[in-house]
Amino acid sequence: MVKDNLLRLAKREGWQGEVRTLSCRSERVLIGAGDVVMKAHAPLTNSQDLKARLNIVSMEPWNQVFLKPLRQDVFDLGDDRVATAWPLARVLDENQSKIPWEHAAWVLAKLHSIPIDRKAFAFEAPKSRAVTRVKLALAQLYDVSENERDAVWQAIDASGKTLDLSDEADQPTHWVHGDWHLGQIVDISFGSQPNLRLIDMEDMGIGNAAWDLARPAAFFAAGLLSAEDWQLFLETYQNEGGRALPRGEDPWLTLDNPARSLVVQCAANAWIKAREENRSYRDDEQLLINACERICVTPISI
Repeated sequence: MVKDNLLRLAKREGWQGEVRTLSCRSERVLIGAGDVVMKAHAPLTNSQDLKARLNIVSMEPWNQVFLKPLRQDVFDLGDDRVATAWPLARVLDENQSKIPWEHAAWVLAKLHSIPIDRKAFAFEAPKSRAVTRVKLALAQLYDVSENERDAVWQAIDASGKTLDLSDEADQPTHWVHGDWHLGQIVDISFGSQPNLRLIDMEDMGIGNAAWDLARPAAFFAAGLLSAEDWQLFLETYQNEGGRALPRGEDPWLTLDNPARSLVVQCAANAWIKAREENRSYRDDEQLLINACERICVTPISI
């Protein structure tokens, strides 16, 4: 149904070319039509909030950091679904032999360096949804019956209780992507020299930039990211003027709570997905669960 509605949208707007499914998940669907990518957002997405974010990432200097939308329109697909339209770009390959962590750090540092000017918009600047995403993952975890709550569930639950997810943990001091990982980066150069942009701006807004560094920090702490890659990412981010981490200070003073939060979020999502698919945990998921078990023992640090 969603795919059909996107195809009708393409026909109505005159977007022609080869039609292909780029991604199809329960919460989002991406359909390509030539050089246009149509994205159906998650059910019940707030269209006004989405429109505000579209307007922001279309403006200078945000459009030098985010992929600029093809149109600033939010298209109603019916059935509580809305869509947006984007130019085609090359998604960063997370499986390539040499992941450009320095380029990833550069684009994040650039985003975090954009000054906050609330007078720049005719609407209220949106708040980052980074902390909200952690809360939603925990809410899904708790939405199961008592007899389903196994030892892994107990470990994730216990580690979740160590987190600070209050408003004070996400003070509005920077522009934040809100759900940053390598899959949120595209290259618009299609050449040898990368020209990177961020995508998926549904969670972007004003918040604490440390939450954008939380996933690589969490993956390093869980053993999913090598010390070499983590150090390269961290040093490049600071050298490029990234404002989340004060120079000369232990970065974990800033990153500990956000990193633990992302460990818990990712582990909760892994637990839910493994149950839904009736399978055992993958190696990367098991490492996140192991990290949750360590958090339970030593909650002040991972």
